[in-house]
Amino acid sequence: MLKLGGAVRHVWSTLLAVSMPLTALLGGAGADAPSVTDSASAVGIAHHATSADCFTDIDELDLVGGIGFDEQRAGTDVPLGKPVVLVHGWADSGAVFEQDVEWVGTDLTTAVSAAEEASIVERLSQLDGVSLFSFDYSEQSAQWVTGQSGIDLMRAIDCLYTLSQQSVTVVAHSMGGLALRFALDGQTERGAMIDQVITLGTPNTGSDVAATLATPLETFMDVLRQPTSNVLLWMGVKTIDSCIDANYIDSWDTCGWQSDVLRPAIGMFGQAGKALRTNSSELAELAPWPSNVEVTAVAVEQELDLTSLLPSSIAASLPVAAISAASGINVLSMGDQLVSVASAIDQATDSRVFRCGEPVDIDELVPVLFSNPCFHGTMTRNLQVVNFVVSTVDASDRLASENIASMGYTVGVEAVATANRLRSVSTFMAEPNLAVSAMSVADPGAALLSVTG
Repeated sequence: MLKLGGAVRHVWSTLLAVSMPLTALLGGAGADAPSVTDSASAVGIAHHATSADCFTDIDELDLVGGIGFDEQRAGTDVPLGKPVVLVHGWADSGAVFEQDVEWVGTDLTTAVSAAEEASIVERLSQLDGVSLFSFDYSEQSAQWVTGQSGIDLMRAIDCLYTLSQQSVTVVAHSMGGLALRFALDGQTERGAMIDQVITLGTPNTGSDVAATLATPLETFMDVLRQPTSNVLLWMGVKTIDSCIDANYIDSWDTCGWQSDVLRPAIGMFGQAGKALRTNSSELAELAPWPSNVEVTAVAVEQELDLTSLLPSSIAASLPVAAISAASGINVLSMGDQLVSVASAIDQATDSRVFRCGEPVDIDELVPVLFSNPCFHGTMTRNLQVVNFVVSTVDASDRLASENIASMGYTVGVEAVATANRLRSVSTFMAEPNLAVSAMSVADPGAALLSVTG
């Protein structure tokens, strides 16, 4: 019996080891979510008498800085300034906005000075007239946004709007932007409560990487679930299934362990993981942004030098390889290594893309693959991104518009969608007959790419 238990644990460890490098390649089990229509109808307009109602009635909402923060700590009634709400993403928590800035962002490794380390929370808390809130739905973040988290987010916005008598600014990372889209449900009445939205790496059309790699992984898991498979493997997968179910109820539950690694490794098989695949039905059912909401989408991008993977003679002839105007070499856009630029800026009224320097060799990228200024999960530690967010929120700063204009580059949605479709990992694997030619090289970020056959 002890030997069998050890074998099962070995199977469990092996499966996790396979899945951990793919922690954001989002796959498929979990309980059914309520329908978009049913959940949306449950979002009502409430009326709140005091600021305390916002915190006592809505568990996920917490005042983390700015006007009212000291009063809240002292236990007195909390005055409200201009509400700014931070919304985290999948398998994450509000801590993603509290991390110190680490990189300048002009390449993969250059560190900031000690004077530049202040986090998004610290920087926004110092703005005049702002009350800074975190909407932390981390316990429910393995569930799709049509669940309670999306409903409560609309309740939080309504509460803050009603009490402050000011429209709300929302800064949303990753799936947090999708939760906000669900909460607003395309309705201009709800959109009227919003001053501005800033999204960071929100996968509006999903993750190409997840869509490309999750399907075979899920198929493999389905095979192991069959009673006719190896009994030890079957028991191992059943153990994982029980962990997925527990993780759905409480996404901090990782089979009894508290681990930042195990949490996404298990969650990638859950409900939200499946929904975040490119062109999933769940994404298709989300309403677009209300027409009266201004959305500024922020994306980061790292390019990979294909000649570091293949002999230069072969790389130069690859039909899917685009020519970088900056360096003239064959490159593959990695986006933020999980979400493409096209997905991150889809449906936005304005966008800003920050590129981490020149295309890099594979041996430069691998050592810092999951911890760099252009990685999806750590982009909130990129000084360029943080400066842009703060300048955009800080409408009282007379220099804000000038600061914003000098940051990153903007690009038309259709142009970048075409570029990223042709240069993304999934296209590289699935559409090898596409040829790409650079039509404009004045700005490598704004270069239009055309399909030539």
